[in-house]
Amino acid sequence: MDRVYSTIEHLRLDDVALLAKIIGKGSPGPGQFQIARRLLRQFESIGGVLRTNHEDLVRIRGVSARSADEIVFQRSLVSAVARSDINRKPVLDNFEAVLRYCRVALSGAGKEVFRVLFLDNAMHLIADKCLQTGTVDHVTVYPREVVAAAIRLSASALILVRNNPSGGHRPSTSDIDLTRRIETAARPFAIKITDHVIVERNRNLSFREYGLI
Repeated sequence: MDRVYSTIEHLRLDDVALLAKIIGKGSPGPGQFQIARRLLRQFESIGGVLRTNHEDLVRIRGVSARSADEIVFQRSLVSAVARSDINRKPVLDNFEAVLRYCRVALSGAGKEVFRVLFLDNAMHLIADKCLQTGTVDHVTVYPREVVAAAIRLSASALILVRNNPSGGHRPSTSDIDLTRRIETAARPFAIKITDHVIVERNRNLSFREYGLI
């Protein structure tokens, strides 16, 4: 037990207590604090726990399917709050909130997912849609489908969003090529690509920040 406490001495007790309460809502009973500490030790922070998918949560000793369901539910609440933050003002005036929302929206995805934030001509969010789900290391995106969805929603601008479970130091050549192809397909319809955000476990990569858009 002393070893357990020493490995989590950097964690705030509030995080342990909060996570234990969430676990207890799914499966009431003894051992909630021990399970909470185990999760925090494995996934490094409460944010890391909330970003973890159901399948990986139940692999941790003591985490029941119902507790994992409760953690995933809490993540959906966080996502709703994050989305409300970007509904208040034009996205370019609140881009940090957009990046936070992208991270929350794609957290827990065990496979690569391609989403699009559809914006009106005042840069307000119209819709957020998942257009493609791929494998653990690849997702196929069809530019014509992206543009067709934008036309149906009367969108004037798009933020492309993809997760990258394996991580990377900067946008890849294939990401840059995909962005260019979507830009080309969207240009005749006066639809602008505002950014392409790649969500990794510990950070976001923004094409705008790299000067690629």
